[in-house]
Amino acid sequence: SDAANNTVANFALRLLNSCEAEGDTLISPTSILCALAMTANGAEGETLSEMESAIGMSIDELNEYMAAFLAALDNSEGSRLSSACSMWLREDPALKIKEEFLGKNARYYDSSVFTAPFDASTLSDINSWVKKNTGGMVDKILEEIPDAAMLYLINAVAFDAKWQSVYTENQVEPGTFTNAAGEDKNVDFMDSREYYYLDDGKATGFLKYYAGSHYAFAALLPNSGVALEEYIAGLSGEGLRAMLTEPQNTAVIASLPKFDSSCSLELSEALRTLGINELFDPGVAELSGIGRYADASLYVSRILHKCHVAVDEQGTKAGAVTAVEVAEGAAIIEELKYVVLNRPFLYMILDCNTMTPVFIGTLTDIS
Repeated sequence: SDAANNTVANFALRLLNSCEAEGDTLISPTSILCALAMTANGAEGETLSEMESAIGMSIDELNEYMAAFLAALDNSEGSRLSSACSMWLREDPALKIKEEFLGKNARYYDSSVFTAPFDASTLSDINSWVKKNTGGMVDKILEEIPDAAMLYLINAVAFDAKWQSVYTENQVEPGTFTNAAGEDKNVDFMDSREYYYLDDGKATGFLKYYAGSHYAFAALLPNSGVALEEYIAGLSGEGLRAMLTEPQNTAVIASLPKFDSSCSLELSEALRTLGINELFDPGVAELSGIGRYADASLYVSRILHKCHVAVDEQGTKAGAVTAVEVAEGAAIIEELKYVVLNRPFLYMILDCNTMTPVFIGTLTDIS
């Protein structure tokens, strides 16, 4: 529904706004929502209500929404978006995981279950699973497995799509990108004429479709004098989707830099900003719907998220992974418009059925 799509877009914007990254921020709301929903399927009480109110949907609504979203992913030649979920459980007789929890995540998220010793071999298995399911875009998610870690709930997303009209050699030319610090970088710009112009009074941009039109790339350049962070902070899911669903049918000369951006985040602080607190507090988190470890209750120690997007003449490749680590704790054409993305901008890879971002990020620098 429109309301649910607005809620998802709103969550994406609020989360993007709460992430403190070194350099560019890039997240996959699709991946994060899958991992959070899998976790919420074992949460109860205040822990669950905090998660539901931060996301803006009840867990039942979220399960139905995400299952429908995942079922509609397009994997045709030329534009592929895939999602995979897995649950990794520590091989330990003291760890008791509830069948109902595993069943729900298998049903809604088609999640595989692996029981493993949580040693060096498991570390390598988890990282190989991540690499495979992000199409090689994310090499690994874990550096080590802490002793207290009891299970991992992981979602991986891979995107690989060709532009509907690929850029030719004569459409690529060198230019200057001025980064957030005011430094000029020499980069290659890809020039094209697009027909879907975006303008909300504070930023201008365009939509550019991938082959098959199931997915699109959107870029929004804040007007000069409007800071990127301030622009994002003022956006709502509803406002963003209203602009994306009804672009102006105006020719726009678009200049898009080739870029390759990656981002590695630990999301607990950003999620606390959105009001999810109990989940991360040992002894307080109510995760008995997942299970227990001996006589200790479970809590979420970290939520790791990694994304990588590469945009060039041919199209876009992207991958993202989110891992929730659960640990035990003793407690019409008139005039031409120009959009030249030669300074920091917001960009998205959109699912055109829902017009919600599968990936959303900021490009503030190009190395």
